[in-house]
Amino acid sequence: MLLASAAVCSGSATRMVTSSIIGMFVLLVFALIAVFGDLGGGDAKLAGLIALCLGPLGWRSALGALLLGFVFAASGVALLAVSSFLRRRPRPRTIALGPFLLAGALAAVMLIPAA
Repeated sequence: MLLASAAVCSGSATRMVTSSIIGMFVLLVFALIAVFGDLGGGDAKLAGLIALCLGPLGWRSALGALLLGFVFAASGVALLAVSSFLRRRPRPRTIALGPFLLAGALAAVMLIPAA
């Protein structure tokens, strides 16, 4: 609702439509991964919400946020694996992807220029 009112006030209805398309596409892809893979449903919804919120900044910002989130998650898993190896304890089987997606969204807002 806030995105729609902001788009109407700024006079850029095309950005609202583009943002909606990007958000729905990302939500669909992540929902399919959640159904057939090991991704949680909350992570899929959060990815769709991030893409929807960053859609007005352009598709590069929206998809860059998700990519940065996965890069942050991979580095976190690598650090966790090294830490578990050094402490000689088994590493956890799952991690939460949400905080890494949010960090990626924050980094994308700060680093990627708006289209």
